[in-house]
Amino acid sequence: MRPKIWAFALASAASLALVPALAQKSPESILPPGFGGPPVPPPAAPSAAPTPAPSQAPDSMAAATGLENASDAIAVDEGDNTLDNADEADLTPIDLPPQARRSTERVGLLAEADGGLGAAAFGTSDGRFLIGLMQRIDVPIASRWTAILLRRALLSRSDTPSNIAPADWIAERALLLARLGDADDARALVAAVDADNYTPRMYDAAMQAALASADPAALCGVADAAVNQTRLPGWALARAICQGLGGEGATANAEFDELRRSGRAGGVDVRLAEKVAAVGGGARRSISIAWDGVDQLNAWRFGMAAATAVPIPTALQASVGPQVQAWLARAPLYPLADRMAAADRAASLGVFSSSALVDFYGATYDALDSDERTGTPSQALRQAYAAPDMPGRVSAMQSLWDGGGGWSGRYARLILTARAAGALPPGDAITGAALDDAIASMLSAGLDIQAARWGERVQAGSLGWALLAVGAPRPPFDIDTGKVDGFGNAAFLSAGLSALGRLPTPQTLTAQDAWTQALDRAVVAHEPGTVALLAAVGMQTPRWAGVPAARLYRIVAALRAVGLEPEARMIAAEALTRTA
Repeated sequence: MRPKIWAFALASAASLALVPALAQKSPESILPPGFGGPPVPPPAAPSAAPTPAPSQAPDSMAAATGLENASDAIAVDEGDNTLDNADEADLTPIDLPPQARRSTERVGLLAEADGGLGAAAFGTSDGRFLIGLMQRIDVPIASRWTAILLRRALLSRSDTPSNIAPADWIAERALLLARLGDADDARALVAAVDADNYTPRMYDAAMQAALASADPAALCGVADAAVNQTRLPGWALARAICQGLGGEGATANAEFDELRRSGRAGGVDVRLAEKVAAVGGGARRSISIAWDGVDQLNAWRFGMAAATAVPIPTALQASVGPQVQAWLARAPLYPLADRMAAADRAASLGVFSSSALVDFYGATYDALDSDERTGTPSQALRQAYAAPDMPGRVSAMQSLWDGGGGWSGRYARLILTARAAGALPPGDAITGAALDDAIASMLSAGLDIQAARWGERVQAGSLGWALLAVGAPRPPFDIDTGKVDGFGNAAFLSAGLSALGRLPTPQTLTAQDAWTQALDRAVVAHEPGTVALLAAVGMQTPRWAGVPAARLYRIVAALRAVGLEPEARMIAAEALTRTA
């Protein structure tokens, strides 16, 4: 049985690099291989998609998941982590008798009834092609909704594609989940594979998932085998950690000393490992961590620091990708107030749902003394729900929207207030820009039915009007092409409406290239998982401004064609919201 350690709740951290050399003077990047190299060549201009069958497209986010209303669709469609009680589960892979071993041919956390894309999500696509796509995807993806859909595809209980070992297929999915910032589900996916089915790539995924969730103890079930299989110093350190956690302090200390003497590991990396091992009570107890001379964070350093509440300097956090903020947001040993900005980023990346973000802000409010709450975002959120009158609720929401900074901050605040905005009764108390923001807020969390109730209140040509034109299950008004042409981002609005079959398709949106041809093949084969992967590849840019309108058209049209119209509408609405 693995050691039970209070500090190691599922929460935060990791990426694709496995830390093959852990010496402080030669840090490994926390980012995936190829980061910093030539960028993935963007498709020139997406082509026309096959016309979708109307029967394949549910009317709303609720219909897409079989739930009664759009509010209930959040847990599946809007990005909540799958394991609600993951911190109470023992997810470490263990050896099992033959009769208890689990198949690796169809593995996933989401059944189709729970929002998964189905056993045939990747159809007959070659596994080597799919892995190639997965390894090219890095964060941030321009679209939060595309990232959410990609996570669903990776988590779906789907068949293993051809030409790829089942364990390697699961490993690549887990590694990409961690790279997207979804540490908890990466770890749960790894835990679905029995230890005797591990491949070298599966050991990579196990290491990353454990570091990602700040749970080094999760490595203890496979550390001995991994040392023999991989010969990597990271696993030797993990074995020493597990010895310390198990009370074998002398053995752990000897292993740490040998790693230092051999030069295979040293500096802050070994010190962090010793600090984790000391939690078991048998290894060296007085371990201080100094970051002097360390100029790069990596998966090992993040996971070990987060597991023992060692503060990570801001400069080191800035040395890695934005997914680190998603890992940090779930690191349970760091103060809530210190993680608020990270929680906002996790929401904008598609890892935190609206409900999860509300819960986070609520917990932050509860952790404050009464005299510390005044003027805080947590108090404003409370007022957005509980103010005695509608103007007070709208004012509280506006203070949150206007207070979010950075490329993701304002959008995160729209996500935060989605349900509060959805509860507003349509009326004259909210108009103009505030109404535009309220509609954007609802659609940021998939509350399309609630947003559509405001169809008679929006001004033609406004942002709210444009959002409902693409985001509502059915447009609540006739679409004036003159207003489309005069809209601020007419290119995105026209692309979204055309892809959804609500306007004719301009010739300018139908060019072909290798990416569009691959997307067309996935549509014809009705492979929603493959379409989701290709959509993410097409969104490989940090900003929506880097996404050509023709590419938006192709992605939205392809998703609609494979029965994912609600998701397609949310992506089209997000494009308008985040470029307004």
